[in-house]
Amino acid sequence: MASYEYEICFRCHSGDAALAGNYNTYPQVSRTFGSLDERERFDWGSAKSWHPVAKEFVRVGNSQGLSLKSASMTMIYCNDCHDSHGSGSHLLRLENPDTFSQGQSISNYPLCYSCHDETYLTSSATNIGKLHRAHVWGQHNPLSTNSSYRASCSACHDPHGVPYKAGLTTSSNALHLINFDLRYAGSGSSYDASTSSCLVTGTGTSGLSCHPTTTGTASFNPYPYP
Repeated sequence: MASYEYEICFRCHSGDAALAGNYNTYPQVSRTFGSLDERERFDWGSAKSWHPVAKEFVRVGNSQGLSLKSASMTMIYCNDCHDSHGSGSHLLRLENPDTFSQGQSISNYPLCYSCHDETYLTSSATNIGKLHRAHVWGQHNPLSTNSSYRASCSACHDPHGVPYKAGLTTSSNALHLINFDLRYAGSGSSYDASTSSCLVTGTGTSGLSCHPTTTGTASFNPYPYP
């Protein structure tokens, strides 16, 4: 008998059956560090960053959880985001665009903004806010003033967690749920939490290249943050 809701979900969405794709009817998003086993993605013992589904989030210091709308948000259920009986794409209760967006209002990311404070994440007074404004809103100054270049939340962030991969994931490249969607970033792209920067290499499977240069490689860190 299951004690927690996620244990029911894991009966199909983890282990050998999940790895074989038996219970994943929707097309899977290929990411830098990929896994069809949700237990790996939510494994608080090995994964470097994860949404608090299998373990309660415990705030350490004053720098964690600042984007949450309430300090009382310490754990979420699978059904907070997914409708287990059926809904739109990926059984999401609220639709988030998983392609590059065409707007910047709160209605574009209703699922993420159910818990995360848009005002905090897009504040022009903080470096983390400037980073989100540059990517989500397309305000790339000083790199560009072309506001048509906008990235969805899931282009950079893995909504479940970054699975541990021996010899690959580290405490630097798998933090903050950064796990690039390979439709938009080349397979060699990486994130460095120690410098709050990303190295984007090559072209994604969609044909898009983030931060393009003549060499196809770009390091991006306009607003460093702790």
